[in-house]
Amino acid sequence: MPVLALSQALRSQIKSAEIFFIGTGDAAEQKLVEAQGLKYYSVPSGKFRRYGRGVVTELTDIKTIRANIKDAGRYINGRRRARAILRELNPDVVFTKGSNPSVPVGQAAAQLGIPLVIHESDSIMGLANRILARKASAIATGFPIKHFDKLKTKAHLTYTGSPIREALSSGIAARADKHFKLDPKRPVLLVIGGSQGALPINQIIWESLDTLTQHVQIIHQAGTHSIAEATKHARPHYYPVERLGEELADVYQRADVVISRAGATTLAELAHFHKPVILIPWPGAANDHQVANAAFFSHKGAARVIEQDHLTPETLVEAVESLLKHPNDRKHLSEAIGRLAKSDAAVELAELVIKTGKHHG
Repeated sequence: MPVLALSQALRSQIKSAEIFFIGTGDAAEQKLVEAQGLKYYSVPSGKFRRYGRGVVTELTDIKTIRANIKDAGRYINGRRRARAILRELNPDVVFTKGSNPSVPVGQAAAQLGIPLVIHESDSIMGLANRILARKASAIATGFPIKHFDKLKTKAHLTYTGSPIREALSSGIAARADKHFKLDPKRPVLLVIGGSQGALPINQIIWESLDTLTQHVQIIHQAGTHSIAEATKHARPHYYPVERLGEELADVYQRADVVISRAGATTLAELAHFHKPVILIPWPGAANDHQVANAAFFSHKGAARVIEQDHLTPETLVEAVESLLKHPNDRKHLSEAIGRLAKSDAAVELAELVIKTGKHHG
């Protein structure tokens, strides 16, 4: 979680900092946050559903209308709850990341006169951040500021990049070899579709295993909903896992090529590790932000991109084999994506939050 990377950076700069986390009440989220020594609060929150199906369909689909009405009520309750929490805590500054609770929390902060810093990870600003931008004291971005030149706000924009977890800096390739019992002399293909997996990518990987495993060892984060199916495809050189946890840093170090979606946090991690990557952006992401993220990396020569509509066993195998056969291509991709890394993102973001809070104090 990028917010936890920020909390570590804040504490490294101000040892006595009191940091509180307001989330959705998700049990896994709360456990992860409290493990970092942060006090956890929750507010009801909802989202405005829009699926790119056209204005008429969006406004007349009964199921979508009912869900949006229900979540509108959750938002109202969430804003009341957020206001009560902020009155109790009386913080110097509030930081939001564009998640579902961001809008009620950010609006409550603005109403109470508490400085608000928002962070947009993607190259296209999401709805929550667009709502809060006019109320923000400062805006941090994960992509260069030119991507947001049409944004209507009086707040100063700062390109900080997206923070990554400190633990990811301690990876050792040999530990991945030991953990997965890999052949140290054989290249590794890492497939990550997010913690929930990505079924279209998973299916193409499974259909391509006979060919791919002749050349590479595959570590495949299949996700919660696909791990059972993935294990049915078990064979030499194929290592499916539900989720990569503490071993992720080691796997990043060991991977020769990565296949991934184009979410901002994963892109920041790939840039940190200078990894040659084949991006398959999720076409269902809000505002097509993953397509835009992937296009930016491709334009910089920092990634190969396969649109999901063009994803087949043939196109995937061809892309992987091309990179494996041409080490200079991997080198160029590695150098280009490395130039996009913002290694001090967490520190820069922490400095912005502290500066904004001090102006309030």
